[in-house]
Amino acid sequence: MKKIFTLDQLLVAFISAVGWGIGIIIPQRLGCGQGVSLVVCTVCGLSFDWLAGKIMQLKRIQARPSNKLWVGLAFAAFFVLCELAVRAYTGSSLISSLAEQYFYIVLLPFAGFILSLAVSHFKVKRLEKRFGRGEQGYHADEKAREYYESLNGTNCEISGEYDKDCAVTVENGTFVGFRDGKIVKFLGIPYAEAKRFEAPAETEKSGGVYEAKYFGPSPIQPISDRNPIGWHNQGENCLTLNVFYKNTKKPTGKKAVIAMPMCGDYVSGSAVSPVIDATEFLKDHDNIICVTFTYRLGVPGFTDLSGIPGGEAYPHSAELGLLDSLEALKWIRNNISAFGGDEENISVLGVGIGGMITTILSASEKAKGLYKKAFIVSNYAGLISPGSKKKEEAKMLADYFGCRCASDLLELSADDIRRYTVDPDAIITGPSYGTELLPVRLLDAYSSGAAKDIDMIFCQAGEDFGEWILTEGLEDTEEYIDIILNQMKADASEEYTAFLKTILDEKLAEGMDEKQGKRYLVENLLFRATTLAIVKAQLEGGGKARLFYSDTTADVELFSMNSIYELLCFLENKAVAEELGSVFVNGIEKIAGQMLNNYALDGDPSVKPNDLAKVSPIPWPYFDGSDETVMAVTDMGFKLGKSSFVSEAERFLPYVKV
Repeated sequence: MKKIFTLDQLLVAFISAVGWGIGIIIPQRLGCGQGVSLVVCTVCGLSFDWLAGKIMQLKRIQARPSNKLWVGLAFAAFFVLCELAVRAYTGSSLISSLAEQYFYIVLLPFAGFILSLAVSHFKVKRLEKRFGRGEQGYHADEKAREYYESLNGTNCEISGEYDKDCAVTVENGTFVGFRDGKIVKFLGIPYAEAKRFEAPAETEKSGGVYEAKYFGPSPIQPISDRNPIGWHNQGENCLTLNVFYKNTKKPTGKKAVIAMPMCGDYVSGSAVSPVIDATEFLKDHDNIICVTFTYRLGVPGFTDLSGIPGGEAYPHSAELGLLDSLEALKWIRNNISAFGGDEENISVLGVGIGGMITTILSASEKAKGLYKKAFIVSNYAGLISPGSKKKEEAKMLADYFGCRCASDLLELSADDIRRYTVDPDAIITGPSYGTELLPVRLLDAYSSGAAKDIDMIFCQAGEDFGEWILTEGLEDTEEYIDIILNQMKADASEEYTAFLKTILDEKLAEGMDEKQGKRYLVENLLFRATTLAIVKAQLEGGGKARLFYSDTTADVELFSMNSIYELLCFLENKAVAEELGSVFVNGIEKIAGQMLNNYALDGDPSVKPNDLAKVSPIPWPYFDGSDETVMAVTDMGFKLGKSSFVSEAERFLPYVKV
């Protein structure tokens, strides 16, 4: 069971209770009327609550748990002194008066504390009942289908009057957004044009006025209850972006910009996904603009046709998803000032394949100057393949449909692509090295300083395969793991094979079953060790990076604290997290959101004094190669050096091949 309270919260409730208690009794003993006593009680209670929060923020108090107990004892002693003073002055007992007449006032802070624990406990138990251990993963219901279908629509050109207060003019037209509560939204703005297997083309400059109230189409992908975003409109010309910011009456100056490639995997993903909905984050942070964008996936996005007759006509076919993302970032850089954004202060936040794309572009000469900071949540860089394997995938695709040359593949319909995507014998991967954007291996690029000008944060989930189990179910995930492990062994040296066997034997001896041991192996080789290797290469190349690790207890055992939950935590999106199987407790999403806000503003994610009430400063230094500089989130909050991520992943570093 997840720990759902902290000693800090209990002490704040106790100190607040002391304030409310003396605030109601002492004025009455001094002869004040009921109304005045209630006012003094309220002021005193709220003041003690504020004071408790400030005291708990002090570094000396946070340094040792025993110091927190001394704080509690100090306020207990203060209450005793008040009791003695009241007895000496009035001849009556403060404690007796509270117990007889106003006990409910003292209980109020504790009641709020207990109620919050009860609500969190109820949510956790409800998830356990719904998902069990999580073997079946997440299945969307009819309500989800209705939601995604409700988002369908087409933005049209406007010929008459429009809301000029919600209109922004950019290089490819004037776009009219709308207000949704506190948030201003511009949806479905084209940033480029896409044709099958061709590099994205710039949108035409236009003086027209267009609606921006519907999301653009999602990339072509499967449609199922495991992938409910497939119910949203799909199309190959899906290169659109969406702009969000808080509607503020007072000017805040130029806003920092967070650009978010859609999250997902090689064959599914969409900007309509609630996983990248930043609404709750933006409600708390009015100095940020968020921009989400789509790009091509799967067959249209990452098929290397160079090994097929006629493939030379499509020289960029293996990296179209990357080139799409590059064009989106160029558009943002050139146009975001029209929305009030600071084109000189752009961060990219990527998760899953979006994190993989961000990792690659950060090391690409073509992306130089487009952004300064990268916040990468559990990227898939360990799955980057060499160009030779991509050529084999393209040949399999052509053989599947009986195509003799590359131009024949132009005739494939969206249904054909979806049918191939779900075929169990089809192999579809993502970006590869040996392309224009990534001509060398990723680690070679980083260690040579290709990304040294990008300030970076790498977030590693407790178990990335928890996301796969969430979206695919346990059985399919274990099949994928077997396929990946067999591929590793096929290409492995005797030393590598012996290493894999040694680690697996160790885990079996520790009590894991064989499937759990395999999952541990692949998890470390593809994700944890790959992340650590990239971070160390970044440092070797003269750059800087920070490391983050999720080590919280899973609400649904097999889902673990995966990258989806990490992103939802930083975006403060509690509702979607609970729908997908995770309850955020102890306000960790507010702290994570503050870290993201601070990083977007000035590059330092540390939580500073006065950033959040009742939250101590949380320094987050750059990674220096040790566990002591890894920021970890546990059930009890954020702490430096509270994980063994580095020491555990280092064993696998010699075998990281990206």
